[in-house]
Amino acid sequence: MMTLHNRCWMLAASALLVMMAAAGCSRFHNPAYFVAKGQSYLHRHRYHAAAIEFRKALQVSPHDAAAFAGLARSDIAWRDWVGAYRAWRQAVALRPRNVAYRLDLGRLYLTAGEFQHAGTQAAAVLRLAPDNRTALELQGAALLGEKQLPAAEAVFAHLTRLEPRSAAAWVHLAVVQIGRNELPAASASLHSALQANPHFIAAYINLAKLDQLQRHSAAAARVLGRGIAANPGAAGLYVAEADAQFRAGHRAAGFQIVTAWARRYGARPAAALALGDFYRRWGRPRLALAAYRRGLAAQPANRRLRNRVMRAELAAGHAAAAERMAEAILRGSPHAVAAGIVHAHMLLAAGHAQGAVSALQHVRADDPDSIPARLELARAYLAEGAAAAAGSELHSALRRAPRSPAVLDAIADYALGRGQVAAALQYARQAVVLRPVEPAQWLRLARVERHAGAFTAALAAARRAQHWSPRMPQPWAEMALDEAGAGAAAQARLDMAKARQLAPASAAILAQAVALDGQLHSPAAAVTDARAFVHANPADARGHDLLGALLLSAHHYAAAQQQFARAIRLAPRRAISYIQLGRAQQAQHELAPALHSYQQALALEPNFAPLAAWMGNLYLQQRKYAQAEQLYRQALSADPEFGIAAGNLAWAYLAQGRNLTQALSLAQSAVHWTPHIPTIADTLALAYIKNGLSSSAVPLLAHCVRRQPRNPVFRYHFGLALAATGKHQAARRQLEAALRDHLSPDYASHARRLLSQLR
Repeated sequence: MMTLHNRCWMLAASALLVMMAAAGCSRFHNPAYFVAKGQSYLHRHRYHAAAIEFRKALQVSPHDAAAFAGLARSDIAWRDWVGAYRAWRQAVALRPRNVAYRLDLGRLYLTAGEFQHAGTQAAAVLRLAPDNRTALELQGAALLGEKQLPAAEAVFAHLTRLEPRSAAAWVHLAVVQIGRNELPAASASLHSALQANPHFIAAYINLAKLDQLQRHSAAAARVLGRGIAANPGAAGLYVAEADAQFRAGHRAAGFQIVTAWARRYGARPAAALALGDFYRRWGRPRLALAAYRRGLAAQPANRRLRNRVMRAELAAGHAAAAERMAEAILRGSPHAVAAGIVHAHMLLAAGHAQGAVSALQHVRADDPDSIPARLELARAYLAEGAAAAAGSELHSALRRAPRSPAVLDAIADYALGRGQVAAALQYARQAVVLRPVEPAQWLRLARVERHAGAFTAALAAARRAQHWSPRMPQPWAEMALDEAGAGAAAQARLDMAKARQLAPASAAILAQAVALDGQLHSPAAAVTDARAFVHANPADARGHDLLGALLLSAHHYAAAQQQFARAIRLAPRRAISYIQLGRAQQAQHELAPALHSYQQALALEPNFAPLAAWMGNLYLQQRKYAQAEQLYRQALSADPEFGIAAGNLAWAYLAQGRNLTQALSLAQSAVHWTPHIPTIADTLALAYIKNGLSSSAVPLLAHCVRRQPRNPVFRYHFGLALAATGKHQAARRQLEAALRDHLSPDYASHARRLLSQLR
């Protein structure tokens, strides 16, 4: 029998168990517990574990603002911008008077280039706390992004009055003043920043840039020297000084600066990033890769370094290594944006444009605000022949990042490729304003100005590029082309010689030298230059292609073929070499070998619509209609608005007397897309005639004959249309003129029969 003592002990134990269970239940139903645990994981940089805890809190309490804020911070650490947006918006909606939440959301908007939304959050905070320094900084930056420079200057000036010892506030003010071209005021603000904090790195860098803008190179060097003395380990200052040396043409001195610094600090992750970015910027992909690898070895979990290594592997020609890294990252993080972009890039390089487009569409869905993803998707669309989709993607990127030089560069190149020179000029000029000391921006502007025929403006832009990088060959070559366009032939030759001297092994500079010879009507000099280059660089396929093209233009077909064949042996995956070889073979009436060469090029570039249409024309000349139709359809699949392919497919149908309704529709589309080509209008007119609509053909053919009065086919078709509409006398005149102009035998016999009927 249980004693009273034992029963009391059992009751106490049961009570204790109940209390423990209750305590456990209360803990696991308390969102604050999960939030605290998530915050602990955040502090230890265990972002995935932190996100799990914050989501547990939200399962218990779906309206917990602190849980949403923690989830947003863990998403940002993982660079999941879409998730971070959602979480911050929820946190702000639940706690609209929480200043910290609004500021974090505003900073996220600012990073994404959504300046208006960033400004809205800053304004909401300032209504709650009118002198909140962080909110004022956010508001000023948002106004600066929206190019409301006077308003931005007023905000930052107010901030300096509130915090006269804040170096950051003075630098913000100086940046706006530089944008408004108030250079003396900007200089004073930057000096005030250094008085407030002699160790403030951004002040030294911006003051040096200001001196460079005013072409005070020695003063810029002194400023950076002072900055380095005050901040011996600052990566940004060393890199800025090395950049300045490079732009001045002192590459050895620039490398010496970064090499000495790298020996002391290069293994630090931040230093490795800065050093690698410097090497990448100045065209040293292998050195960049080595720098990134050192940083990654010191901190293997650093995502920025891992992504940089992956892209640097690609730039250094290590495609397999880059692909392995991308696959490894995607296995662990299927939505990793940088790895997804590299994977798509590899698909595109292998000729799988459709696969690259599909992969990049998934990347864009995961991160709609990723500018690199949108730029790469635009490139993939262009490779697939979808120019309109590429343009849409680029304009979406521009709306998200209107001040991104990379976006402006891409959209300027796109516009220029589409013949939209005015738009290309607009974007190239905006990019120059954003990066006025970058030679590449001035070179792009020079090329666009030259396309517009503005040689003086183009020369001025090329000279600015040469000023910032006097030892870089490209500005000298661009200056030479612009000087030739402006009529200064002697100076053009001198500057091109300088470019060749600076880069004797560059096929790109050789191509520009050859272009200059063409402008100056010196074809023999072009061939001599190309032969010398090939002799000095026998393993460069581009040199052989260039020499072959010159020989082809001079009608030296056999010699041209030899050069193209050598180029193919050296680089068998360059479609242009096969196309050029086909042209040389075709010029010698070797039609079957030419078609084989074109087919090899088309296998490498299946979405190259002009090549498919060109091959279709060759088959059409041989009356091999089935092959011609297949190629025209391939061209239209790659570019649905390719008018020449549509018109020639219509002609193939008309020549066989079949698919007449479809031929009419194709010809109408072709005229809509290419309204200025008389042969396309003639095809539409013939389609009208074949479909019993000769009255619609008459005005079209009258226009064709006015454009090309000695074209016998146009006059023959005009005669057919006039005869069908009862205008017999006018029809006889057109048919007789066609016969006098040597109408082809097939048409001539029918024209004579029709004339005999009209008499």
